[in-house]
Amino acid sequence: PNMPTAELYRMIRDEYAKRTSEALPASLLELLERSAARTAGAPLAPCHRDLNPGNVLVSPERVCLLDWDSAGAGDPFLDVAQFCVFYAPTPEARLAFLGDYLERAPTDQERARADVTHVYALAGYALAFAYVLALSGKPLRGEPRPLPEVMRHLGTLGHDADAGLVFASFLAEAERLSAA
Repeated sequence: PNMPTAELYRMIRDEYAKRTSEALPASLLELLERSAARTAGAPLAPCHRDLNPGNVLVSPERVCLLDWDSAGAGDPFLDVAQFCVFYAPTPEARLAFLGDYLERAPTDQERARADVTHVYALAGYALAFAYVLALSGKPLRGEPRPLPEVMRHLGTLGHDADAGLVFASFLAEAERLSAA
């Protein structure tokens, strides 16, 4: 359904709670709520809202977006941030991609908005991987690793990747960036 991203994340949080007695980390819930509050009121546009590698095909000629189940009105900067989690992991790459998206150099306000939505995207994907763990009956455990290592892990193993490792790594990166 076309629900706001914050509401979609709350729905996933609630479904997680129904499936396990293990609580989500307070830091994750706080990051999600704080990010939702900081992005509230952003201009809405048609958005994909789940730009993970399983939903993006990239070739030299074009980029194709698949699986539009989560699509709806949203903050286009969050779509950019979700894409950048996987395809532009460094601050420099994210800034370059944002400039390409805007077709001009981003303003200071746009760079700040991109930073907030990047944390939101990381926290949202951490929540998604926590939900995968709940669905599989596995505990919410994982040792965070540097994101380049996590991306290699995901790229190599795909659906067989360690969801706990990915969860912990995305959450740790969101916490680190939010503290900066």
